Amino acid sequence: MDEYLDPERRARVEQKLYEKYPLCKGKKVILFAPTYRGRNKLLAYYPYELIDFDKLYDLCGEEYVVLFKMHPWVASAVPIKEPHKDRFVDVNKFPDINDLFYITDLLITDYSSNIFEYSLMKKPMLFFAFDKLQYAYSRGFHRAYEESAPGKVVYTFDELLTAIREQDFEFEKVEAYVDFSFDHIDCNASDRVIDWFVLGQIPVEMQADIDTVRNHYREMQKIVFENPELGEEQRDRSTV
Repeated sequence: MDEYLDPERRARVEQKLYEKYPLCKGKKVILFAPTYRGRNKLLAYYPYELIDFDKLYDLCGEEYVVLFKMHPWVASAVPIKEPHKDRFVDVNKFPDINDLFYITDLLITDYSSNIFEYSLMKKPMLFFAFDKLQYAYSRGFHRAYEESAPGKVVYTFDELLTAIREQDFEFEKVEAYVDFSFDHIDCNASDRVIDWFVLGQIPVEMQADIDTVRNHYREMQKIVFENPELGEEQRDRSTV
């Protein structure tokens, strides 16, 4: 994280990216980066047939360039037609998606964890969740999807195009997501880890949390041992 948020590194990486992908210069960059579908690495795929490349190309006009970065498990190439190559770029061979976030103006994803790093850029996102129910049954969500997604959720490709055209990103959700997900946004994460785990200097805010938990268990112990009728099982559970 320290390296990712380093402004000097960001400037160097941006320059190299514009040299590698000159189509992005002077354009707004959309990064299409969904997760894979399928049970495992061998069966991983993405249903490209749901993308109307012609409509997306027309929407781009002279304003947008779209970079396609699929999940590493998706082996099939993005089916970009030759006439579309002046606005669409397959960047699957680029190794680090986080670097691409520097030049991205809009991220289109679905259920990918890449939103954590991208949210720190404080730029808009759209969520193309055409198979939300199926995904929920097969893999599940650790938080309510629509409520926690830091951007507008759409369910059809036409809805996605409309959101881009109207710039309807629900951008205000990004700030709330960052506040919920991160305690610190700086280049000092490594220092904090060393201070805590190597030098034993627990951060003040973390010490307060630890003390709260300890006090809770002490109270639990006191209640249980003062009330034998609670039974052996509950007494054992309260022992720390």
